[in-house]
Amino acid sequence: KQSMEPTTIQEVIQIYKPIVDKAIADMLPQVPNPRSEDPAEAEKVGFTRETMEGYFGVPVYAYDVESATNSLLEPMWDLLYRGGKRWRPILLVLLTEALGGEVDKILPVAYLTELVHNGSLIVDDIEDSSEYRRGEPCSYHKYGIDISINAGCAMYFFPLIIFRDMRKNGTFSNEIILKAYEFYGEELTNVHLGQGLDIWWHNGKKSPSYEEYYQMCSYKTGTLARLSARLAALFAGAEDDVITSIGRFSESIGVAFQIQDGKKYLETFLIG
Repeated sequence: KQSMEPTTIQEVIQIYKPIVDKAIADMLPQVPNPRSEDPAEAEKVGFTRETMEGYFGVPVYAYDVESATNSLLEPMWDLLYRGGKRWRPILLVLLTEALGGEVDKILPVAYLTELVHNGSLIVDDIEDSSEYRRGEPCSYHKYGIDISINAGCAMYFFPLIIFRDMRKNGTFSNEIILKAYEFYGEELTNVHLGQGLDIWWHNGKKSPSYEEYYQMCSYKTGTLARLSARLAALFAGAEDDVITSIGRFSESIGVAFQIQDGKKYLETFLIG
């Protein structure tokens, strides 16, 4: 429970964003943030041999720790350090609280939902030939297309270490962990369908119906909100019907977000 009761979305984000950011930093080895003047930034070294073995296992030959940090962690943290609302993992935490779950146990999952989202942004910017993301040049302009595609895709898989560790530590039952894997696989498959449809349509290949457009939104942007909700409900011990209902509710938030984003694009670039 938080010490103060927020009354607006902005206040909710202000309270919970530091909690989510700490969960991300606890899971993903940090590199120095060039935007910060804190002397402690110099202590952030990225991967170490120990953390690499935690993610990738014991090497048969040898790890190049420095190159792994530069090619993976640098582009990942570059985007994460730029900001973002973190509303998907915040949604996960709020729903866990509402359903009576143990927030401390699911905080690593907040890392999962946010890392996947940011990975999709890196790849999306390449697909859309975008110039800027969060006020700075897109990742592929800074690191190159090859490094950015690889780092963006790695952000889909890095968080799976969470489910592995939960199983090893006995945090949740094997049955729950298996369902979490299933939810993750389903929603990551869905998000690629949604993105594929959006690309096809905005390349002028087809004008979709309203129903087709809403379905695209539910997969492209609703997916990660739905995943956050389904995982929150699952780990809180909710019944299947509750997991489904709360997933659909959260999906609608993502659909609204996508429609609003499209409206802003039309007003900015087409209407002027």
